[in-house]
Amino acid sequence: GLNDVRDLAFGSGGGHLLAVAGANQSIVAFARNPVSGALTRVALLQEFELGDGVLASPRTLETDGTRVWVGSGNG
Repeated sequence: GLNDVRDLAFGSGGGHLLAVAGANQSIVAFARNPVSGALTRVALLQEFELGDGVLASPRTLETDGTRVWVGSGNG
């Protein structure tokens, strides 16, 4: 599961929800069902896949619907 979720952001139109998790050093994307609001995980990106501290201590999340920015506690 996701541990220590630090920030959430809806994609444009509200069809997707993004989350950053500090303890997991990850970003996860969920598709949102427009009728029920139920979330289904559609993508997961973790630090060990990227390396070089790219997702070390993620704290904030921002999206413009096309790109995603993650602010880190490491600078």
